[in-house]
Amino acid sequence: MAQAPFRVAALTATGNVTLGATGQLTVTASNGNIATSGTGSFGATTVTSLNASSGGITNAGAIAGATTINASGAITGGTLTDGTALTITGGNLTGANTVSSVTVTDGAGSTMTGGSVTATTLTDGAFSVTSGAVTGVTTLNMSSTLTIGTGGTTYAFPTARGTANQILKIDGSGNLTFQDDGGATGPGGASGNIQFNDGAGGFSGEASLNWDSTNDVLELGNGGTAYAGIASNTQAVAGGATTAIDTFAQTAYVAAKYLITAENVGNNEVHTVELLISGDGTTTNFVPFADVFTGGAPLFSIAVSGTGTISIDVTNLDGANAINVQFMRTTLA
Repeated sequence: MAQAPFRVAALTATGNVTLGATGQLTVTASNGNIATSGTGSFGATTVTSLNASSGGITNAGAIAGATTINASGAITGGTLTDGTALTITGGNLTGANTVSSVTVTDGAGSTMTGGSVTATTLTDGAFSVTSGAVTGVTTLNMSSTLTIGTGGTTYAFPTARGTANQILKIDGSGNLTFQDDGGATGPGGASGNIQFNDGAGGFSGEASLNWDSTNDVLELGNGGTAYAGIASNTQAVAGGATTAIDTFAQTAYVAAKYLITAENVGNNEVHTVELLISGDGTTTNFVPFADVFTGGAPLFSIAVSGTGTISIDVTNLDGANAINVQFMRTTLA
């Protein structure tokens, strides 16, 4: 006669529970472990709380629907999925193929031995990549030295920022430092001094080679003093008008020489004159010379006027057409 199945609401035992004849199915609870032996099957077990404080859980199937798993040892599995948050407060995450997250935070050190890490924020006091690449980084904040390369091709960036107008310079041994822009010694001389090679890998400057940015004058001299100056400009002069194309202080120069050229675009004519000026600070005299033009008549006349401020005046002799006047001035202080 077949034995009828039975159901119990609860079964409490301090030892083993054997179902069927000896050797068919035995449930053993020893040292906190739950295990089965024999030839039978135990089926599915649904629990709201499973506590095995002294041992482990052995099962060839799966644990599903758990809301919280607290473990002091290792959790080994092919897939660990959590849509909200995965927190590892100690130890390592190893053997993962892919870890996708918004934030990975570990002050002690995160270790991943394979696969990839995809995150918008990666925070770790001891982050190390021994192979492969870190790509797609938009911001990299570091409190210690950043070293790039391997073996004898490494170079290290400084940990402190430089000052204004400095550049990064390498010493040949892989160390980058901030230096003044312009070389080992930085720009030389005073403001306005034109820089030149100092012969020691840097730049230098002095007053005898200077750019006067206020008056747009290139100043030349010797021994730290500028004596000569070169300036140039252009000016349109209307038909029949008289226009000052240049001015300077009467006491500024003892001599000045102008090369002046005017062009009448409408008539395709050019007129060139040289002008020599001499002054002692009180009296200024001038003389035009080398007066040459391509048309049938000169395009302009020239005069020097003024006391205190000397003015170079050009009169357009064509009453109908404007002329474009260019000049280059050389002066001696």
